[in-house]
Amino acid sequence: MKKRKTKDTYICFICVNILFIFPLVYTGNTEVWGELSKEVILPCSFKPTEEEVIHWNIDENSKNVHSFYYGQEHLEDQDPNYRGRTSLFLSELSSGNASLKITDVKKSDENTYSCYVGTQTGNRKYVKLYIAAFEQQSIEYISDNSGKMYLNCTAKNIIPDKALDIVWYKNNIRLTSGSFFEIENITDTLECLMHHANLNRSWTGSWKMAKLNVTEGASVILGCEMCQAIQKQNFTVKWSWRKRSTETEIASMDLSKTLKIADTYTHRLEQNSGKYSFNIMHLTDSGEYLCTIIQTNGVHINMTSLTVSHITSPGHKALIIPLAFIVVCAVAGLTYYKCKT
Repeated sequence: MKKRKTKDTYICFICVNILFIFPLVYTGNTEVWGELSKEVILPCSFKPTEEEVIHWNIDENSKNVHSFYYGQEHLEDQDPNYRGRTSLFLSELSSGNASLKITDVKKSDENTYSCYVGTQTGNRKYVKLYIAAFEQQSIEYISDNSGKMYLNCTAKNIIPDKALDIVWYKNNIRLTSGSFFEIENITDTLECLMHHANLNRSWTGSWKMAKLNVTEGASVILGCEMCQAIQKQNFTVKWSWRKRSTETEIASMDLSKTLKIADTYTHRLEQNSGKYSFNIMHLTDSGEYLCTIIQTNGVHINMTSLTVSHITSPGHKALIIPLAFIVVCAVAGLTYYKCKT
């Protein structure tokens, strides 16, 4: 026990002497924005030598965040709030990179950090970390009793409060700002663009609608075609039926591209050459059919308002009608504008 104490005292003595022997070079503050629950890198560079002593601290109270000396990391005195969440780029120390990575960023991490590197010249830098959040983005379709239709584009847990800007486009023309937008013409292609200024990150919600009339006994093709730009990214697809305030899932496709059909639709949905044929059996099948493609940076929705009527003549054969249930890319307008790149 006595030996351990002597060794720790010796290490502290050496580190303190290094701090005072090496002349310090101070540099200006660097500002960094980190996203809540993600990872962030606090930059720090130095002129490399053979022996580096690196101390990352919270400047206002000198709490130890991460230390490196004698060729290895020392986390014995690390503040418990950072345990298991910090790391240096050890393979890059020889090139002068003392940057610190913090994972699972928390709101309490917002602070001013000091990076001290002791070599032949002491080097201290300050990094001000700000925390931002941009979570749970969505575009929602709403209809009221009067027949008016709206889209609501929102995100939850926005930090800072005024960082988010929401802009609506109709047929590639910028119109207005704000969360709500009234649908006046069902043939319009609508899009909301949400941009977080501090994170410099955007999210896109797009909407396309059509109306279709069919007769009982018909089949409709539930297409959900995507452009190559979307197909190269991770995405999921959901088909659903909606009437009034009730929404029922018909089928879905996960990241593995495996199609899962809801039990009540197992015998009514058939796959053929990448298209999905859906059998219309009753007048009660009238309603709104949505195909929703979900990506990390956006949601693309194509809705078809379907009206089913009685067969008016005997011997009427089942029709195969291409539903406007197809997510169209590379058309004029901002819907899937990324396909142009």
